[in-house]
Amino acid sequence: MKKVAIITGCNRGAGEGIRNQLLKAGYHVYGINRTPTKKVEEIDSYTEYICDVSNAEKVKETCKKIHEPINLLVLNAGIRKFGKISELPMEDFSYSVDVNLKGPFYIVTCLLEHVKEA
Repeated sequence: MKKVAIITGCNRGAGEGIRNQLLKAGYHVYGINRTPTKKVEEIDSYTEYICDVSNAEKVKETCKKIHEPINLLVLNAGIRKFGKISELPMEDFSYSVDVNLKGPFYIVTCLLEHVKEA
């Protein structure tokens, strides 16, 4: 039976590299990304869902589409805002907390039973 991995934020950067390595290792990978992957080959073992992990309801809707045991969760989605804290808008800080802290909680909460199945 093919192993299944869920990766958040795998449309570029480190997440893309992790995705590609897991695909080479024979996993079926579900990518949960805020924006679509620009250049993704048609790969039978890769499924992409567009979802902002900071939105609990959207995460629930997306996770309901996954119906199999999950062997691996890679909680890679994250955002960074650089600059002086005195110049950081409150909205940027709040969104950072939503993506970087709440997002992983939402994903794990919604998919935990699938992880336990594996």
